[in-house]
Amino acid sequence: MQIEQCPYCGSNNLTKYLDINLPILEKVVPEDILSQIQNRRLVAKLCLDCLLGFNATPVEEEILEKIYKDFYFIGYISPFEGIGNTKFQGIIELIKKNVSKNEKIMEIGCGDGYLLYKLKELGYINTLGIEPSDLCEYGKKEGIKIYKTLLTEEVLRDVQGSDVFLMVHVLEHFKDPFSTLKLLKKYLNPAGKIIIEVPNFEGYIHEHLYFFNKPFMHRLASDLEFEIIEEEYTDDIIRIVFSAANCLDKKRDNYNFYEEAKKLIDYATRRQKLLEETVKKLETIIKENSQNNIYIWGAGSLAIDLLNQIDVEVFSRSNIKVIDGDKRKWGMFLPGVGLRVEPFITIKEDKTPKVLIIMSSFYNEILKTINENGIKAEKIEVFTRL
Repeated sequence: MQIEQCPYCGSNNLTKYLDINLPILEKVVPEDILSQIQNRRLVAKLCLDCLLGFNATPVEEEILEKIYKDFYFIGYISPFEGIGNTKFQGIIELIKKNVSKNEKIMEIGCGDGYLLYKLKELGYINTLGIEPSDLCEYGKKEGIKIYKTLLTEEVLRDVQGSDVFLMVHVLEHFKDPFSTLKLLKKYLNPAGKIIIEVPNFEGYIHEHLYFFNKPFMHRLASDLEFEIIEEEYTDDIIRIVFSAANCLDKKRDNYNFYEEAKKLIDYATRRQKLLEETVKKLETIIKENSQNNIYIWGAGSLAIDLLNQIDVEVFSRSNIKVIDGDKRKWGMFLPGVGLRVEPFITIKEDKTPKVLIIMSSFYNEILKTINENGIKAEKIEVFTRL
């Protein structure tokens, strides 16, 4: 069953713009769990009235609960382990520009607490996190104040609100993020801010229920009576600061909603073709180098998603190895394709002609590791998005 009505505005004026089969869990897993991770269809739709992108084929709630409870820690990239540190640079800079050191900051879904840890290092003295999973134990060991709980009105009442709420790659997971934002606004101190980072009309995994974009974020700000005081957009990330100080969205003066909407709809109509072109490019690289060892560097969701689109026959005729710099992933397996993850040093020890394909948004960190370790390859290709 597909959702046939926009979850936000209720419109039936929808268009399907992406249809793809993906494992229900896009993380590496032990071999004995592989059989539990099935591939499921993900259909992304765009509401042509309010311009919300959403997952029209969400998996059952009990499956999502199992993912978060039993599998979410497997293959988790923790910056405390020195991997993926760069992913916080953008949001930290945005916070530094918009939040004073003495303001009260609460991060919703803080995970291992690394962002709060970095803010503490920068002199932010009044921070706390909300995280329901055991990931919070990482941050607690580093002295970060984290409540191990789900976000509820009772929790917000107990902590007496906040000057700033942070939500970093969290909003797209909520079943009803719109009610969540209304609740946060209720407990936001006067002139307070909500700072959000989400994928920019990307992030196609089963755990993500919404695919946000610039036009919709402006619509949302207007509907919830927030002022947008700063916003940043990259090819794959949205960072935005909502302020409750003024319900007038001043950015509207210089913002052409209809022009942005046209661009978004045009992109949506091309999204399936872009995916097909990416898969074709990857298949071509693999076919042309079938006589060589092919190393895929990156055992995250991007590699899992892309490799699961490759024709089985192409796999059978190639010698593909997956490597990663995170030692916790070594010996684990990619769902769907069932490839085993090896230590990254494996490629250096291989003296035969080889091709390296980087599949990660952290490709700059990987390239640095390659240079530091004197790793050579006949060809290096980089894929950064599905």
